[in-house]
Amino acid sequence: ALSVAVAGDLIYVQPVTYTESIDFPASGTSGNLITLSCALGALGQVLVNLPGSYVTANPDGPVLKLDGKSYIWINGLVIEGSIGMAEAPASEHSGANGISLLNNAGLGCKITNCVIYDCLHCGIKNSSTGTVEFTAEGNTIFDCGTISVDHGISVGNDSSVLNGNVAFNNAGNGINIA
Repeated sequence: ALSVAVAGDLIYVQPVTYTESIDFPASGTSGNLITLSCALGALGQVLVNLPGSYVTANPDGPVLKLDGKSYIWINGLVIEGSIGMAEAPASEHSGANGISLLNNAGLGCKITNCVIYDCLHCGIKNSSTGTVEFTAEGNTIFDCGTISVDHGISVGNDSSVLNGNVAFNNAGNGINIA
């Protein structure tokens, strides 16, 4: 469903484990977000993790990527990074995030009620290449990173909205605003 999603689409995901990387193919609009959410009553029951073959071929690859995308809402997913996988690099890789916002991504984007853990770099990271403000609210991020530049949430601007997030036991800061 996500591969053909257009502005205004709401995709409810049933409780199961999805072993795949997610790259949104389109943006929503200010009045019509593209929403990827756990199904009603399935909060904390939709796990997204990476296949070993993807980690081997893309050691800097995130679980979920918003590359140049705007007006996306991600809600209620459990996102597991590659720490502990046999295919994972032994040390930090700067793109190996739970959720990456790259190349001017973020405008109107919301990340809410997600649990993100075991990422080689950050749980949620917006890149320094022009990412704009986004909202992260009610997320729990833990056990991310191997060195001090690996954070729970890392934002490159002071105009993002961060509210009610819990970040703990990450190698760097819980929340880092550069």
